[in-house]
Amino acid sequence: MNSYNYIIENLKNNCEEYFNKINQNEKIKNYFNKFNSMFDKKITLNQKSQFQFIKTIIKDNIWYYKDRLNTSRGPCDLKTLRICWINGIIDQNTFVWGPGLDNWIPIKNVRCLISCIRTPEVQILTKIKKECVLKPYLNSVRKENLARRKIWLRQLDEIY
Repeated sequence: MNSYNYIIENLKNNCEEYFNKINQNEKIKNYFNKFNSMFDKKITLNQKSQFQFIKTIIKDNIWYYKDRLNTSRGPCDLKTLRICWINGIIDQNTFVWGPGLDNWIPIKNVRCLISCIRTPEVQILTKIKKECVLKPYLNSVRKENLARRKIWLRQLDEIY
């Protein structure tokens, strides 16, 4: 149980540090200010067509994707795709099929789909997952491997 409590405390500390970095980061504040100011301007015809396509995507909201083993998954909605993005199951090169598509194509080639999946909330949660969960885990695995390598090198030195 002590190792479990240590992991939880370490995770909490990492999350607190990350949130402090976010609060201090002026680029993120500027990004949100620019994002809010976009809606004060007049909408061009191109932007209007993009909004219409986004409405169609959200209305139909049925997608299939191929995982890394090339297995078809779905049907799923945008919420499921967002969760898969946060967990690293899909990325911009993942093949999808959905309304209006004849064949499987990468998410990045479907107009406006990637912006529907990668909302600011999803981007923040993805960053938190990488910083608070994956990096500490990978660092612990690296330390274990380093210890194993030292043992292996000692054994090789004893043999030769």
